[in-house]
Amino acid sequence: MDGKKVLIAEEDRDFAAAMERAFGKRGCTVDKVYDGVQALNAFGETEYDLFVCDGRLSRFSGENAIAEYAARYDSPVIYLPESGFVGVGAFADNFGFAAILFRPFTESDLIRAAEKCFSAREREDVAYGNVVLSFKTGKIFSEIGEERITLTEAELFEKTVAGEKTDEKGYGFTTIYSAALALDRKLEKIGSDLHVKNGIGQRS
Repeated sequence: MDGKKVLIAEEDRDFAAAMERAFGKRGCTVDKVYDGVQALNAFGETEYDLFVCDGRLSRFSGENAIAEYAARYDSPVIYLPESGFVGVGAFADNFGFAAILFRPFTESDLIRAAEKCFSAREREDVAYGNVVLSFKTGKIFSEIGEERITLTEAELFEKTVAGEKTDEKGYGFTTIYSAALALDRKLEKIGSDLHVKNGIGQRS
């Protein structure tokens, strides 16, 4: 993680400072902003290796800021939604390769999510039939089209292709179930005959 450039967009200044310290201890260069307009200005001038974004940003919402970021860059995002926010699945369609952390979370949770984002980008593509998962771009694609996917959806795709069940531990049933529904819908849109069911990575 040493040398990575991280942008933190978080309204709670104390919380932003705590995240800055967590990344700084690991050799990252960190910029902090406190609302959505500041975030747009920051990544309009600089491409970051990671964007950590509060979903509750004022002036320009966190969800919209992430969508703008994902439209410009392929680098990963850590999204911090409101606790229990039910719209995460819908918004995540526009996030690109995102990890989602619900509050409260620990420093270890944050760093684990960041490391997962960075390491995933270095992994080989995974193919099934006419569909390819690109970890580098955070997309699944076929000759018909392409769809952005979240980090959880990518992991679910990989396990489904391998015929493995996805352990709910570390995700939670609701997260895995929502990811399975979203992934299945995206696979259908690009003409894949791969389907997931039961939210546990089983092929149908």
